[in-house]
Amino acid sequence: ERRKYCESSLVGILGDLLIFILDHFHSEEKAMRESLLFMVDREVCEAHMEDHARISEKIQQIVASIEPDKTVLQVRELSALLERWMTHHVELHDNALARWMARQDSVVGLLQKT
Repeated sequence: ERRKYCESSLVGILGDLLIFILDHFHSEEKAMRESLLFMVDREVCEAHMEDHARISEKIQQIVASIEPDKTVLQVRELSALLERWMTHHVELHDNALARWMARQDSVVGLLQKT
């Protein structure tokens, strides 16, 4: 009973995580498309979006394949994926996007003052 409850809770948590991640990625991609970055450096934006797709696909695979005998392995796999997202993806893609958006906000702010 307890194991089934834990597995059910895990699937629910992973589902919530997936929804959060997909929403987060959607917001970032919308910001890229609506900013000049997509026109200025389309290749960078496409690489960023492709990384989103890889991360999303892997999480969906993990969530869809949760099995009682493999739960520990799958949670470790998810942990490694999330760690990669937080280090590699955020450092490589998200920080660059944040710098671009801050720069764009500064430019837009200056234009609005004139």
